Amino acid sequence: MLLQAKIIDAYKAPEFSSLRIQEKEAFIKIYHQYEERLTGSMPKSYLENIIFDDQVAHKKIVSLMKENLEDLARYYHADAQKTKFKNSYKKAISLYIEFINDFKSDVRTPDMVFLLAEALYENGQYVESI
Repeated sequence: MLLQAKIIDAYKAPEFSSLRIQEKEAFIKIYHQYEERLTGSMPKSYLENIIFDDQVAHKKIVSLMKENLEDLARYYHADAQKTKFKNSYKKAISLYIEFINDFKSDVRTPDMVFLLAEALYENGQYVESI
């Protein structure tokens, strides 16, 4: 996953923004697989035990996950505000919810709750936005 972060960094230039979004989405998918293996009951290989026991790497991976979730949620929310595409609202809402559920104690969570409510309201989901 740290390699995936290097790939994302390689696409910082504006002309690569669509590739950067794709790689951030790929990072989130890989993170889910990582978490599934980390918390699952299946026996882990020697290499997996080494990787999963590395607290420095784990903290970096979690930090990158938070960053990518927030970036993607804000990207899709901004796109939805500009284009009014329901699919962009759906993606933004889903990503805000994932951030809120996975990182309840993070200092950015209250902002994510606010942005979630804003996206729900803008998407016509008035009751859910309250």
